[in-house]
Amino acid sequence: MKNKMASKFAFRNMRANSLLLTPFLIASSVMGTLFFIMASLGQNKYIEANHMYVSTLIKIGIFIVGIFTLIFILYANSFLTKRRNKEFALYGILGLEKKHIAKIISIEYIVNFLTVSFFSIAGGFALGKLAFVILNRITKNMTAKIIDYNFSSSSAILTLAFLGIIFVIIYLIMIFRIGKSTPIELLSRQKKPEGEPKSK
Repeated sequence: MKNKMASKFAFRNMRANSLLLTPFLIASSVMGTLFFIMASLGQNKYIEANHMYVSTLIKIGIFIVGIFTLIFILYANSFLTKRRNKEFALYGILGLEKKHIAKIISIEYIVNFLTVSFFSIAGGFALGKLAFVILNRITKNMTAKIIDYNFSSSSAILTLAFLGIIFVIIYLIMIFRIGKSTPIELLSRQKKPEGEPKSK
């Protein structure tokens, strides 16, 4: 399958599954936004100079938010994948090889990753200013100015890398499940009730 044809399949699938995909993208972007805000506050020079202990707590918070983000996106993707098992089964029945399905899914995930990354960083920077002001109000520091909160390139890179790792993980999980399943097994999985995540 050529890249052009795979792209057509991918974008058509995204349009057809927009009702399921949109909440997933929004929720993932919200989690990514929180991660970027924590990362940018943790690496802010003004906070490091004036709130040393707060900066340490924020850096611990980055790790905690990262864990929640990973678990949340994994579970949300599992829910989304289950609703698409019928679609993947039909691909197999129609004669598409699993490597072709993998290529289609890879394009979808690249687009999803870029979308989530953009809104995470853009939203994180905008809301990060508000978080910076609130943090200084809580600590009763009236000398802080909004100009003291600058765009953090290192935080953006960290967010991109973190989201990239998550999307690679969920892509590999999906490919593994599809590769080890027959079309009939995929259809039967869609009928199973969704279980609670092991890590709540």
